[in-house]
Amino acid sequence: MEIRFKYQINHFLSIQPRHITVDDVRRLLEKQYGISQEIFNRDRFIMVSDPTEVPEERLNIYAVVLHVSVSQLTQVREPEVVYHVVNKPINPKDR
Repeated sequence: MEIRFKYQINHFLSIQPRHITVDDVRRLLEKQYGISQEIFNRDRFIMVSDPTEVPEERLNIYAVVLHVSVSQLTQVREPEVVYHVVNKPINPKDR
């Protein structure tokens, strides 16, 4: 079973440049925007089925810090579909 979160905060954290860590983002949010680490961590892990919403003001801040749009943060990502192709010999009659 795949765990799906309501917001794509973790995804965009994971693709930040190597020198930017989650702790760096936490410290920036706390120091510059007054968002505590506890609130940020709670926002990151809201499940799709949870009725809790992140306030628009915080979503705007997360979007600025992560260099994405709010709509990118709120898109629910669908699981990637992987197709498996069976390699079978081509019958000369089928050509």
